[in-house]
Amino acid sequence: MNKKFQILISILSIGIFVSTLVQCTSIKTKFDLAPTLEDLNDDPKCYYNGHLSALQRRQIFPFNQAENIKIISFHSKLGKTPIQNDTIITSKVIEIKTLSEKQINQLTDILYNYNYSKKTNLISFSETGCYSPRHAIVFCDKSKQVISYMEICLECKKTVSNLPKESLGNFCSGKYELLHQFFSSIGIKHVKDE
Repeated sequence: MNKKFQILISILSIGIFVSTLVQCTSIKTKFDLAPTLEDLNDDPKCYYNGHLSALQRRQIFPFNQAENIKIISFHSKLGKTPIQNDTIITSKVIEIKTLSEKQINQLTDILYNYNYSKKTNLISFSETGCYSPRHAIVFCDKSKQVISYMEICLECKKTVSNLPKESLGNFCSGKYELLHQFFSSIGIKHVKDE
């Protein structure tokens, strides 16, 4: 009997040991490990990695509602886009360009197809104290009333808008330079106040 008891105790001990080992292993796998430096990707640069066609981009508000889209420049001392009662105050505008269909396609391509890297999962923002907007993208309806706008400070790399976030696209590092190049390409010359 003593031998049978020892065998039974040995079997129970092995069973308890295996059961404990399995439980410890399953508990251990339930906890996430801290991310390694390789897991964190805070690449802020812009990449041409969007997949939206010109037609798809034009279906995003406010492009889908605007009869015409204008790029305006103005003096930064105004502190904001010269719009009052849904009307552009042209006397306070330095330059105004109404975009052609081709130019609208170029603008929407910049806004929606240039994004962070597909691997970017950590984005940090640094806020500057300056904000001297000199440009705006203005969306107007048939009666030339402003339905929306995006105010842009190329110097401070900041935008202010009455648009929903999904309408703005991702403002990755480099997008302001792309907008600056686009503005220049359509004839907007005012960049800094003199």
